[in-house]
Amino acid sequence: MKLNSWKEHYWYSVPVTRARIEEIVRLASKDGKKYVLDAGCNEGFLSKALQEAGHDVVSVDNDKNMITKAKEVFGV
Repeated sequence: MKLNSWKEHYWYSVPVTRARIEEIVRLASKDGKKYVLDAGCNEGFLSKALQEAGHDVVSVDNDKNMITKAKEVFGV
C-alpha cells in the first residue's frame, strides 16, 4: 500500500508520535539544514515527513524488510 504523505500513515493519528515527528522536522529545519540521515528508518515515516519539509533524506535500516517496506509504503 503506497501512501502519498506521512499524514496518511496510522502513526500520524497518535498524538505523541505526531508531536515527536513534527519536533524532529522542526529541529532539522533550523539554520537552513537540508541534508538528513534517517538511520533506522523502519517504514520510512520520519523520512517521508522530512522529505515533505524539503529535506534531502538518506534512509537506512539494518533490516532489509524495512528498506523494502519504506520503498513500498512511501517510496523512500
